[in-house]
Amino acid sequence: MTKKQEINENLNKIWGILHMSRECIEFSYYFHRPNSQEEADYINKSQHLQFIRHVLWRNAAIELSKLLSKSKNSHKYNIHNFISKFGKGKYYGNFQIEEKVLRDWSFKLENLYETTSKILLLRDKVYSHTDKIDIDPDVSPSFEDTKEVIKLIEDIIQDISSRTIKVYFDMRNVVFDRERFFMIEHLVEYEKHRLKKLSEKYNPG
Repeated sequence: MTKKQEINENLNKIWGILHMSRECIEFSYYFHRPNSQEEADYINKSQHLQFIRHVLWRNAAIELSKLLSKSKNSHKYNIHNFISKFGKGKYYGNFQIEEKVLRDWSFKLENLYETTSKILLLRDKVYSHTDKIDIDPDVSPSFEDTKEVIKLIEDIIQDISSRTIKVYFDMRNVVFDRERFFMIEHLVEYEKHRLKKLSEKYNPG
């Protein structure tokens, strides 16, 4: 396998992790902040839907953490180690990406340290050792901050690709589309219909 092929494989793996993280976050975000108060009330009364939104967020944090740890013994696709391989004299150094560009990527990642450290803490200290359903706001990053981390890594891998293998990675959601996600709305309408039928049955006239 050539180095270009290796880079393509690595970028595809990173893209897959980002895609899974983003889809889970978008679904979980909707389950936390749906389109209406009726939907929010329905979700907050349903143990099943609360569990689903927790698992979605949990999976997003676990997937995203694969890219964020700075440990050399961490997941093989973590973005810090991958960037470092493009340095002068390093494994992918022959692609001659300017040191200024590499420093810029690392600097932007470091600026999001508070968010990335919370994501790693969730994986290492919370999700690996407890079945707790609620997300502690003091431990968990916000959805908005997490999306910012994902967007930055997306930008970095697009830049790496454009400078090395000349491949464009489509970062659009494949599954979730807020404008076409009606599941909770339909459940709310079904529940209203069910309660109306019960009321008519037991309170005729």
